Formats: sequence, structure tokens, C-alpha cells
Amino acid sequence: MLPPSPPVLAHSTWSLMLKAFRTENPSLQALSASELKYCLTPAASIAWWICTFKPELLERTQLHLLLPGVSIIECADQGRWLQFIPWLVGQPNLAVSAALVGDELYVDADRRPSSGKGLSKKEQKKQWAINAEHLVKPKAPAQITNGTLADWNTFSNSLPDLCVLFAPGFASHYKTWLTEEDLLPLLRARVPTAVFYYSELDCVADSFILEACGLTQENTETKLNPWRQVHEREYETGGFAQFAGNLAVPNISYPLVFDKEKLKVFIQTESYLSAEYAEGGGDAALLRIGTKFIYEREGNTFSPPRVGHTQDYAFVLPYFLLIMESDGAVVYRAETEDGFVDTYQMRLPPALLIGWPFKNPFQRLIAAVHLHRDIIQPILKEMNPDVDADEEEELDFMLAMMGGDINLLTFFKQAISEMNGLPPKKKKDATKRKSFFRAIANADFDKAQALAAKNPALLHATDNEGKTALMRAYDADNTPLLVNSHRPKGRCF
Repeated sequence: MLPPSPPVLAHSTWSLMLKAFRTENPSLQALSASELKYCLTPAASIAWWICTFKPELLERTQLHLLLPGVSIIECADQGRWLQFIPWLVGQPNLAVSAALVGDELYVDADRRPSSGKGLSKKEQKKQWAINAEHLVKPKAPAQITNGTLADWNTFSNSLPDLCVLFAPGFASHYKTWLTEEDLLPLLRARVPTAVFYYSELDCVADSFILEACGLTQENTETKLNPWRQVHEREYETGGFAQFAGNLAVPNISYPLVFDKEKLKVFIQTESYLSAEYAEGGGDAALLRIGTKFIYEREGNTFSPPRVGHTQDYAFVLPYFLLIMESDGAVVYRAETEDGFVDTYQMRLPPALLIGWPFKNPFQRLIAAVHLHRDIIQPILKEMNPDVDADEEEELDFMLAMMGGDINLLTFFKQAISEMNGLPPKKKKDATKRKSFFRAIANADFDKAQALAAKNPALLHATDNEGKTALMRAYDADNTPLLVNSHRPKGRCF
């Protein structure tokens, strides 16, 4: 049961919160607003999470917190700022104790987090101290473990009342977190677990990874944290404790069953979008991918919508491409000094957009990447052979997304080619080319010679890595055999 008007809910802005905080703690009035925000963000975030997600925790007289994977922010003044949680939740008699665990509690000369192992206690405390250290010294410090959660578990005799994860990064570190030595025992014991994410993209990426690792959450809903660290580019890059959720997993198999295909999809999607993230505006740019918005068009001319003009829906794809819902027109969108300039590229079957996963942001990313990488890029490469484009990859994921089979895919690829004036690829030619290169790989030059005699174009064909038969034979140290078996009389290969 919530107490009446706890400060963390009663105030809607930092300025109002800090005004009340300074009134309650006059000894801290000398600290600037920015210093107080920095120190109070972890405590205020935890207090808000308890009031929002688990108010029943406030029925306790004592609250033991465990914060694994912490950085120097949570360790400010040895975690003494967490002792303001009772005031923040409106329970001044609540006794709070905290254990902080992290293996990057030291900041090097370039301000990069790094391991503090080997440092003396005095050196470590100096790292965590700020200007207010002497002002909060009467508060109880946290127990700080310089290591991993697995290290802490080896000597801990009891479970915490609440586990708090600030930016755990499951997407990158699931192999560390999701083990029987680390986080899984707490999740199995149903210890309430608060998770704070750096951005909305982190929320959906971590949720996808947890699902791929066999951890189906009771509720994946996240909320914007009003006591996050705010900065002018937070929409693009995120910020400390920006979003929060409740990590509750009712059924956990033993051992965990990992979906290797899902994990592979995640890694490929992340890799494909790395340049988009760096050049296109960070998290905000990636979250736009796969969404759709209203666009005005006149034939193959596009512009922002105006009242009374023909409108269409445009799906956002990676690397500045859009695809129109009505007829599958693909548009390249470039930003100039005069605004956006859109150039028509090609046309795809609109049926490719049927069943688009609008509800899940990361599934939208995956769908958009498959469409761009596996369908559009190969066609663009054929239309512009001199343009450097990514090599074709397998289309298994696109097929799975569309729920079709190879016949459906063949239909789409042929339809795309015809719509964009490209000669349809003949399955027979592709089969002959594969047979030819398979014969080269197996050093079966009689078969290779027979195939080349029927179709001399195979001698100049390239495989999926752009290599000709001669190059492949050279790699296998079979060049003389290949040259002798394919050299026409009176000329060189």
C-alpha cells in the first residue's frame, strides 16, 4: 500500500523535487542542482520503480537492495545516497541496506569505465567520492563488491528483497547474465527485479534476446522514468535509467533452451544496421525503421503531405530508402540544404508488406533489414552493376517472415525483375552454374569441361564470392588441370 503523496510521485519535475529535498535536508543546500540530480538519480529511480511496479515492498520495515552490474554513478559516495529512498517513498522509518556489485568501478584517464581490481580500498573510495562526500558521511554506506554477480553469490547467505539492474545490456552480455552462477537463481526464486534501460531501443533489443534465451516475461511493458538523467540528445542516444520495466519470468527451464536461429537473426540485424546507427542519428534513427507514415505523391514524385493531394503510406527502410504501401514504389530519400529530395528507384510487389509486424519494434527492424538486404540490394546491384553493393545472402529469414516457400519467393523475384525491366533469371542457368563450380571444387574437370562446352559463358561466370572458375582452381592448386581441360585450340584461356 502506497503512503499518501510520496515525494517521488508528488513532484513532476526535478526542480520541484529538489526544492522539497533541500527543505528536508538543509545541510545539502550548497550543492548545485546538477550535482544533486547526479547523486539522486539512482535512488529516485528505484523509489519511483517501487511505487509504480511493486508498492507492496513498502509494507516492509526493512528493504535489502542488490544492484549488480553497477558503475561509479550508483557508487557515488559509497552508495550513501541510496539512504534517501525512505524519504523519496514517503516511509521515513524504512531501513534500507544495499549491496552494489560491479566489475567496472574504476574510471581511467580517458573517463572510460574499467576494472578496479587490484586497487586499494582508499583508491576505490577516491573514485566514488564527489564534492558532497563529507555532507552525507553520516549515512550508512553500501556494501560494494568489485566483481560480478557470480562472485557475490558465492558468499551471500540470503536473497535480496529487490534486485535492481541499471542498463544490464542483455543483448550483448546474455552469456554472462543468464547463467546458474549469475542472475538465474534470483529469477527462479521470483525475487522482484527492476530493470532500467538506456533507451527504448535497448528495451526492445533486450526483450528479444530474453525471449531467444527461453525467458518469456510476464509483461514486457516499459515506462519512461521521470527521474532519468536528461540531456539534449537523449532522444537520439538515450540516457542513464531512461526507461524501466519489471523483469518477471514465471517459468524458467533447466537448463535454458537457446533459440540459436533467433540469436543469429539478432546478430545479423545489429551488424547490418551498424552504419545506420552511426550516421543516421543513433537509437532514434533505428526506431524509425520499419514504421510507416503518410506521404504525398504524384506518380513517381513524392513530397510531405498537403491537404487535398493524393497521399500514400511510406514504410521506412534502412539506409534512406522508403517503400510505398499502395504499389511498392521504392524511393531513395536524400537530405539537402533545401529539404528532402526523393528519387524513384524501382518497384516491388506490395504483397511483400502484408503481415508487417507493426506491434514489435525489433521485429519491424528485422523485417525491414530482410527486405532491404535480401530483396532490394540484389536488384539494385543488377540494375547498377558498377555500384558497390552488398553480396546476396540466403533468403530463409524473409521466407519465414512471409510464411511462404521457394515457389512464392521465385514468383516475387521474377515479378520484381519484370516490373523493373530486368530479364528474368532462369533457374536452369543458375543450376548449371552451381553444377559447374561444384565440379571445379571437386576437381572433376571432365564434368566441368562438358558443361563449359555446352555453355561457354560459364568460363566467365562468377560464384557467390565473385570468383571465376580459374580463380577457384588457382585457390585449390588445380590451375594447370583446369587450363589444359578448357583451353580451346590455338588460344589461351
